[in-house]
Amino acid sequence: MNHLDALDRRFPGQALAIRRRLRSDASFKELCMDHKAAADALAYWLAPPRQSEQRAADYRALLAEIEKDIADALAG
Repeated sequence: MNHLDALDRRFPGQALAIRRRLRSDASFKELCMDHKAAADALAYWLAPPRQSEQRAADYRALLAEIEKDIADALAG
């Protein structure tokens, strides 16, 4: 799955705004890249044989923080 699809599902109705911001705002683009990296790390720590609920919880918390920042950027 494409990471833009994941962002579209996480922020319904914001697909156009996300794409516009990605083209015009370097800080927003970096935030979305951080989101992808954290999502990838979460998937890594959820997969056997590396499963670690503590690490997964850490990345879930990080994703929540990044998603709040993305939501704030889209609202502003």
